[in-house]
Amino acid sequence: MKLLAVILILFIFQRIISLFLLLGQAEGFYIWRSALLLLFLTALLIFLFCGFSWRLLGHAYIWIVSILIWSAIVTLRQGVNLVTLQYILIIISVAYYILGTRWGLIYSLANIVPVTAMVFLAPYTGIDLMQADLNLNMRAFNFLFVYNFFSLLFVHYFFFDAFKKTNQRERQLSLSLKQSLKDAQDLASAKTNFLSTMSHELRTPLNAVAGMAELLAMSDLKPADRENLEVLRFSAQNLMFIINDILDFNKIDADKVVLKNDGVRLDLLLKNIYRSFAAETQAKNIGFDLQCDPGLENVKLLGDKDRLSQILFNIVGNAVKFTIQGSVAVQAAISERDREKLTVLFIVRDTGIGISPEEQHQILDPFVQKNSKSNRQFYGTGLGLTIASRLISLKGGVLKISSSEGHGAELSFELAFKMITSADSGGDFKSLPSEKDISSLRVLAAEDNAVNIMVIKKLLNKWNIQPVIARNGREALDAVISNDYDLVLMDINMPLMDGFEAAQMIRNLPDKAKASIPIIALTASVDFSSSQQSGCEYINDYILKPFSAALLKEKLDQLMGAH
Repeated sequence: MKLLAVILILFIFQRIISLFLLLGQAEGFYIWRSALLLLFLTALLIFLFCGFSWRLLGHAYIWIVSILIWSAIVTLRQGVNLVTLQYILIIISVAYYILGTRWGLIYSLANIVPVTAMVFLAPYTGIDLMQADLNLNMRAFNFLFVYNFFSLLFVHYFFFDAFKKTNQRERQLSLSLKQSLKDAQDLASAKTNFLSTMSHELRTPLNAVAGMAELLAMSDLKPADRENLEVLRFSAQNLMFIINDILDFNKIDADKVVLKNDGVRLDLLLKNIYRSFAAETQAKNIGFDLQCDPGLENVKLLGDKDRLSQILFNIVGNAVKFTIQGSVAVQAAISERDREKLTVLFIVRDTGIGISPEEQHQILDPFVQKNSKSNRQFYGTGLGLTIASRLISLKGGVLKISSSEGHGAELSFELAFKMITSADSGGDFKSLPSEKDISSLRVLAAEDNAVNIMVIKKLLNKWNIQPVIARNGREALDAVISNDYDLVLMDINMPLMDGFEAAQMIRNLPDKAKASIPIIALTASVDFSSSQQSGCEYINDYILKPFSAALLKEKLDQLMGAH
């Protein structure tokens, strides 16, 4: 717009001087022609300042200059002289600089091609544009000749100066955006590191609480003491769920979730979910029903068992929490099946407080619950459904919500699973824990936290295992070199030498038997993954703190079976 305004002002000034030079020196037609052009140019400038489209005014300006050129060539028989060529150059420059490449090419060709063609066809047509009527006003001609050169110079200078300033602003903006992106990435990294650190700091003492609670549960307790213990275990479990929700949301938000393909039996998984909420629904005096498609009985599937459990636990837990009276129903039905895979429709219905249509569009947003009144009545992080929805999306499904306020809710989703045979399965399809005798296992436990050492020792003592304790990675390495063990339980974050470094040095021992000893990591870090973290390749398996006695026993049973 600024460039067009400058060009119009230059041409208006040119026409005023030309008109002054033509007065009393030229025929009336030339004077009226210049006056009319001056009037049109002034009108364009006024329209521009009044907010009319500068593109349309740019087209109008080029048409006016084109009429000026061709009226001089054809009507006035002034021929193709230097001033004419200057005008053509001005049209080319203005068309490209103001209207862009396409219109610049169109207007350039519209003015160049006819002139070029007529010059080359002059011998055949008898029209010689180079033989012009020399009865010109030389003062006006000389003025236009000099003025147009300076106009061209100024137009190019103005355009490239503006272009240079724009490039500088773009570079500054680009640098600013890069810095902002770096700051955002640093902030995200700091948040991730903070949450990872907090995970370790929270899970480590929580592991002691949960572990000691499990040890007490294995003892002979009075009914009143067992009731108190169940309250302690339930509270510890709820705290663990809150921590997991926050950390899992951070991992999903950072796109760091890697889905596994374990062996899973949906019938057993659903029964475990049912048992997890049975006591709570009984305490609230609400109905709780599980309907599992008979076609899922004893069917072995490939899927991420842990994430599927988390999805169902969050959705069912949400239904139970918001249902004050009535019932909660969980249903799993086969919606599609072929030789290799089947699709399962999961439905969770409740008769709770429901969700209004206005709130349904944001209920899956992070940290969002129903209205503030329900927030005071039903506590939580507001991440359960968000995490469930995003995990379902990662598995290729969509979480659907059907609800109205005061009339309960129905949440449903479909997931496809590949069916596998027992020979191909990598998961555990047993419904009951193994009762293998593992007392002969020689276990080295590397752990620096005194309370966790006590928990590990007491758990292993329950199975008649007397572990050797190493309080850092260096002691663990020395112990493996000095003695023979069947298993190393390795904490990751330890002083002097961490678990990864100790595991690597064990793998590099010259004694092949010692170098191949099974190592199970005991870690409080949610970022631990055998495929994502440097050093994980030296670890056979891992258990995330706080862990259950059943999970540790399962790992030890597998090791015993391998022997």
